[in-house]
Amino acid sequence: MGGLTPVDGAILLFIGASAYHALVRGFVSEALSMTAAIVAAIAALWSRPLFVTLTDDFVPSGWVANLVTLAIIFTLVFMAVSFLTAPMRANVKRGDDVGFVDRTLGFFFGMFRALLALGFFLIISSLANQGQPPSQLTGARLYPLVNTSARLLQSLAPGDSHIGRTEPISPAETPAERAYDERDRNRLDELIGTASEDDDG
Repeated sequence: MGGLTPVDGAILLFIGASAYHALVRGFVSEALSMTAAIVAAIAALWSRPLFVTLTDDFVPSGWVANLVTLAIIFTLVFMAVSFLTAPMRANVKRGDDVGFVDRTLGFFFGMFRALLALGFFLIISSLANQGQPPSQLTGARLYPLVNTSARLLQSLAPGDSHIGRTEPISPAETPAERAYDERDRNRLDELIGTASEDDDG
């Protein structure tokens, strides 16, 4: 566990909490609970270009029109899917009735869900920082895992969306690369120092 940063600890805690929550509730219950939100989010992202022109007629600001369009589509689809899945959620086993396989699948589902959430957080925080991932994250040992999740989400986003048009988030430098750069800087400093001494002489 040596070399872990506080950010690594926070990432592990978040993944662990999500996995434990899904373990207790079971995969079926967790999957049904998230189905409406996932379907609504996908529908909003992919159908936004079709409906944003209608919103433009009533909202002068472009980004507000996009936001309103996304919110309306998400809400309508979320309500529809929630209504359709309500009978299934009512029959889902809870508590001690949840089986071993259901709990095990739920555990891995919770981990996957947490990684997607972390990837989305990395995308948003990078967009807010002129496309650069936060240095606190890039210095974490678990950053490559979060970076992979973010790149997966970027590849799934519509091409005309802001996330889809954004360049893939750069991976963090490896310890070997960082050490190599430090050696180069040290050698450059030595050369500059030697040149300065020769000029003085």
